[in-house]
Amino acid sequence: MVAVLSAVDVTSLEEVRRQMGQQATVVGIIERVPLSKGKHGTAVVLDDDTTIYVTYEEPPKGWEVGARVKVSGLLSPSLSEEQSLLAPHLRGPSAPQKAAQKPRAMLGKRVRLSGVARNTKRGAVLLVEREPVSVDGLTAWPEEALGKEVAVGGQLVAGKTAQLVLEAPKWRVVGEK
Repeated sequence: MVAVLSAVDVTSLEEVRRQMGQQATVVGIIERVPLSKGKHGTAVVLDDDTTIYVTYEEPPKGWEVGARVKVSGLLSPSLSEEQSLLAPHLRGPSAPQKAAQKPRAMLGKRVRLSGVARNTKRGAVLLVEREPVSVDGLTAWPEEALGKEVAVGGQLVAGKTAQLVLEAPKWRVVGEK
């Protein structure tokens, strides 16, 4: 008899620690992340901004930067020439499966969303599947982000006018639009 391992959805550093050394499914945004000496690798960045490295190179074929995905593989710590610290890696990753970005369903949670950076009269917003999400504390996007695909992590709350707001945001440009 062969035992079948069920992969657990991993969306935070706490879950990464619990699942280290096991098969798991990570859920997050595919991003190009800075490494040393101006190089960039490819990672799945979780809702709490935890980076799970996939490769120290360009994204594998079929990996769309900026997409929210579920990817299964073996979670393992790794040390390499590119990393000076032990960092979580996903070994033998499956093909990424798109995961829905439905901001209203994520209300009240720490999330990482991707969308297009736009400015409005009320301030900076992230257009996530045509829904504007305000970025707290940002009156306007800097020129290097405006109109581009951006990933933003933060606490998703309902604002005074029922518009969604990302509080305590951390963001990174992930692609061109």
